[in-house]
Amino acid sequence: MLIIGDKQKTYTAIKQDLIDKFSYKKSGKPEPEDFIEFNISDTKTLLRDIISLDFKDIHAIYNFIKEEIQSVVIELEVSRTNGSYPTSLLTHREISPETRAINAQKILREEEFSELTLEKINGYFSQLAAITRVTREIYFFIIDEGEYNSDTFCIYQDEAIRKLNINPKKLREELTILERKNLIYSVDEEDPKIILKIIEPDIAFMLSYIKENLDLHKIIVNLDFTKLDIYAPKNQL
Repeated sequence: MLIIGDKQKTYTAIKQDLIDKFSYKKSGKPEPEDFIEFNISDTKTLLRDIISLDFKDIHAIYNFIKEEIQSVVIELEVSRTNGSYPTSLLTHREISPETRAINAQKILREEEFSELTLEKINGYFSQLAAITRVTREIYFFIIDEGEYNSDTFCIYQDEAIRKLNINPKKLREELTILERKNLIYSVDEEDPKIILKIIEPDIAFMLSYIKENLDLHKIIVNLDFTKLDIYAPKNQL
């Protein structure tokens, strides 16, 4: 139980039979004093416990509270006179850029990409633009940290969890989105590798080239496809 304010030493409403019925924690002290000590917290105690946590745990608490408060506000707030509401999930909707690579000459000028076309490159980028930034960060991580072979990138799921320091459930959610968007293969529980699903081998090779020679993060996560373009000097236009 959380008291918004300061916790009292005694509460007349606490009944011994209810304490026993719901199996609350006991410390060996006479009831109901230990019930109050171990099962009732106030904001001061809560803040004290939070501040002693590791940063990753504090960050997780922050995100949880932020999401929960947003949901409560949306459910309880009163509409304006014109019928609209001041808070909406739609205000947080991520807008994907519609721009694509103009010429991708930093790739297409290279002899090893003679079979690759601008249409194929931009078709692949359209797949990336269909997922949110957070999911693209997972996708980027697979390329950045994964092993490149057989025209794809792969990394073991447990290795990804450790390196990202991510909750396994959260990673599973992001992988499900990538599976649904046909960007990775389904993870086999017997051989839990995360493997990118790239139909065009040239695209996988392009990603390997970008990883070694260009700014992979800005292209994959920020969707800045202009990083692949070469612009002629103004005096040549």
